[in-house]
Amino acid sequence: MKNKDLSLRVQKYLGGELTAVEAESFKAEVAKNNELKKELELQQGIANAIMDDTPAEFLSRLNKIHNELGYSKSGPKIFSLKKVTLLAASFLVLISLGSVFVFNAFNTPSHTELFEEYYEPYDLSITTRSVVQNEISSFDKAVIKYNNGEYIETKTILKEIMVADNPNGSILIMLGISCLELNELDQAKSYFTQLVESDNAFFTQQAKWYLALCYLKEKNLTEAVAALEHIASDTGYYKTKAHQLLGGLKNN
Repeated sequence: MKNKDLSLRVQKYLGGELTAVEAESFKAEVAKNNELKKELELQQGIANAIMDDTPAEFLSRLNKIHNELGYSKSGPKIFSLKKVTLLAASFLVLISLGSVFVFNAFNTPSHTELFEEYYEPYDLSITTRSVVQNEISSFDKAVIKYNNGEYIETKTILKEIMVADNPNGSILIMLGISCLELNELDQAKSYFTQLVESDNAFFTQQAKWYLALCYLKEKNLTEAVAALEHIASDTGYYKTKAHQLLGGLKNN
């Protein structure tokens, strides 16, 4: 059997890629095949050396493995020292890549985590004209529901208002946030887009920010990045947050 084939079979065994039946068959063959046994001992020794030793100890152990397996300078070399070194390098690369992957996987915030970190409902601090329930307007009722986090009720009241009158910026921002909270992202984007296109002097920046967060929540990263870059290039309130969120997305 070719040395390359031996090496690949051992790597699959050590990497846990064999089924239970294949693993048992492999171990039975190791007991009968001296070449396969040497290859297994070689790769196990290298793996142990990499995991446990300092660089100096690692080199010493490589030489020891090489000698114990019966390879001499004058005799035939089933496994060359060059091969041992290459195997060691391969293990080191795999370990390094694995470490980087694990580190990033556990330390890089997901898109959902980024959304939760940067999202908070818009604070619509509007004082109602009366605390007597029968005397306050429908709009004031909607604001109270909105500030209490009762988003379904907020939507119901605001849609009734919209039937009788054109929506203003406050109505659209509350509707957009309510839909975003209820995970009705298409409707939320529609309301925020209306605000952006209306060029409302007070709510345009907020609408752009929440529209970008809608894209992030639905994992539409192309649109999210484009929207955030537009905000970051402006001089509005959300400029710094947009820069920070872009940095988080680019690390994913």
